[in-house]
Amino acid sequence: MSKINPLYLLALIVILFITSFIVLQNKKEQLLIAEHDFNQKYALAKEFNLLKRNYRNKEQKISSIKSLENNATFKKGELHINESNTNISVSFKSEDPNILENFINRILQERFSFKSFSISLNKVTFEVEK
Repeated sequence: MSKINPLYLLALIVILFITSFIVLQNKKEQLLIAEHDFNQKYALAKEFNLLKRNYRNKEQKISSIKSLENNATFKKGELHINESNTNISVSFKSEDPNILENFINRILQERFSFKSFSISLNKVTFEVEK
């Protein structure tokens, strides 16, 4: 039986070491890319969950619109709220531009999914998804 040359063994070990080092570096790069993608998707999922929680809460939408009726400032104008199965339509009419401006500011600060929104000189109408 012949002996194996130690130089061949050394060369084999060096080649295996270099190959495993290259494979390890590629896997590290793939891991970093996957981690970056995961972090982006996680942030997007958190944002989506927050938006879903804010815009899908029907009771909160209805209560915030109903609170407009009880507001003393808005009782000086004509406020009409019509509820259907899928939408809530609101119209507010006032001759005082300051009251109208306060109403618009109050509506735009709420978290609503507007279907339509129109402003005229003395009237604001909008439709919100329920």
